[in-house]
Order: sequence, then C-alpha cells, then structure tokens
Amino acid sequence: MRSKDGDFFDGILKKINTYMYSESRQFLKKKRKFGRRIYVERAQTLKHISSYSWNDPKVGLTPRERQYFLKQEEYCPFRKMYVPYYEFIEPWRFTLRIRPNMITHYKPVDFELEKEAAELESYLRQHKIAGIAQKTIYGGSYSWRTKKEDTDLIRSRKYFNCSMPATEIAESFLDDVSI
Repeated sequence: MRSKDGDFFDGILKKINTYMYSESRQFLKKKRKFGRRIYVERAQTLKHISSYSWNDPKVGLTPRERQYFLKQEEYCPFRKMYVPYYEFIEPWRFTLRIRPNMITHYKPVDFELEKEAAELESYLRQHKIAGIAQKTIYGGSYSWRTKKEDTDLIRSRKYFNCSMPATEIAESFLDDVSI
C-alpha cells in the first residue's frame, strides 16, 4: 500500500496470487548439474489467466485491471496447438512473502472410538463379510461376459433404424385386415 493504487493492486493480487509450501525455510529444490545434485532456489511466479477465465464474470476483471495483462501464447503438445493465456505485465509490484506454516496442535485421539473401529474392521476381515456388505450396499457386479437376456426390443440394434412411427404401423396392420 505504498502508492495511491495500493488497494487496486491488492485486488489484482487476490486474483493471481499463488502459494508454495516447502520443508525448509530456504525454498530450495534438488537439481542435477553435471552429474551432481545441487540445491537451486524454487521460483514462484504469479498465476496466468486462461482465455476462458478472462471472459468469465466470476473472476471479475474490470477494464482497468485488464490493462495490466498481456496476451501470450504457449504451445501445448497434447492439443498440438497454441493455447492463449494472459500474463501480468508488472510482477515487480509484488514482493515474495514467507510465512511459517507449521503444525502446532494435534487433534486429540479418542481411544475408545479407535478401539471400537479396530474391532469392527477385524470382524469384517476375519469372517469375510466385507464382500457381502459391499454387494448389499452398492449392488452386484456386472461382468462384460454376462449377457442380459431381457433386452428391450426398442433398444436393440435390430429395430433401431426403423423410422416409421407407431401410428403408421398400426394403420398398415388395419389395412391388411380390411383386405
């Protein structure tokens, strides 16, 4: 908030901010260099906005905010085409901040509940009831080898291409009876 537009850039930061977690405070990663493994600083970048999110009203970019983004294209080998995205022009406005993210409290464990859950689990495994419970809750399996004997005539492929409506079929039967 050093400048008069501090709130404006704070709003942009909320939309393009990224978070990283590391085991150590240095934010280093291992990299191979000439056969040796060395530690290199991990680069934290701002989030790119996709062309889909650019027009999405949920992102809520105002026309003034859109002026600070530049359209770039990157080749995607999976789609075999260039995918456009929007990149923030002035990343120097934001500084990297490191906050501690440590586990300080543990959830208390209820030993009675844990003991009861272990007893149920052992009972299900010992007596092979898990399969029966699975089948009754979620239904039986349907193998691709088994055939359904009750195939509906309307859904079968034999009658799928028949485009004559039922009224015309009924009329043709009535005409045959009258002759």
